[in-house]
Amino acid sequence: MNINLTNEKIQNIKYPYFFLFYLLTYKSEISDYNFSLILRLFLKNHIDIALTTNLKIIFYDDICDYTISCNVLDKFYKLINTKLILIFTIKKWHNIYNNTLFWELNINDKIDYILNLKLQFLAIYDCSKGGTPFHLKLNNLLRSNNPSRYEIVENIKDRLLLIIKLFNLNFFKLLNIPLIKISDFYNLDSNYLIQYLTIIFQKFIKLLNETLLLFEKFNIVCNNINNLLNPKEINIIDSPDIDLILFINE
Repeated sequence: MNINLTNEKIQNIKYPYFFLFYLLTYKSEISDYNFSLILRLFLKNHIDIALTTNLKIIFYDDICDYTISCNVLDKFYKLINTKLILIFTIKKWHNIYNNTLFWELNINDKIDYILNLKLQFLAIYDCSKGGTPFHLKLNNLLRSNNPSRYEIVENIKDRLLLIIKLFNLNFFKLLNIPLIKISDFYNLDSNYLIQYLTIIFQKFIKLLNETLLLFEKFNIVCNNINNLLNPKEINIIDSPDIDLILFINE
């Protein structure tokens, strides 16, 4: 029996719990490798049962001598737990980043989007391709009572407005960065202004790097789950016992 047909039969099982009972009953007739493949297809097609009932606990005593099958269940639940933790963290990002376009993207495009967001942020600081951030270059100019100070501060203000437009005010609140009224901005002490720009730069870069890692890890976990539940090669089912189990549950 080929993998597609086996998958289809397991998908159409009417009584999945009975199927598991008979699977354990005929376990001695099935090799560990083949048993593990059947488990993978069952998890794929009846994942709701796997999520509400910990099959690893239920099966442990009966298949503890089947190393491959135990590893399948162990890996599955570890991946699911990791995915749930990541989803919880991503939900926090969702609550502060109100961008419908972004959330409609697939995971790979989301990663590209965040990477592009990081490059745009770095461009505002004149360092998207390396180099020294602009606020450090302005350090000496601001402290030397330069006659062009107003124009310099005006330029800084425009860059900050671009950052707010690129993200939103929620990010400043999340990162505990105080917001300054434009009317007060021009009267800031030069040292404070440089410190303010430095804090924004460091906190946003850290957030963007952590977010990239978050979505990349989520992508890896999803791919690992997909690979686990979709075996490419399956050589079961020369055994009539497997057909019997499937037939009983049709």
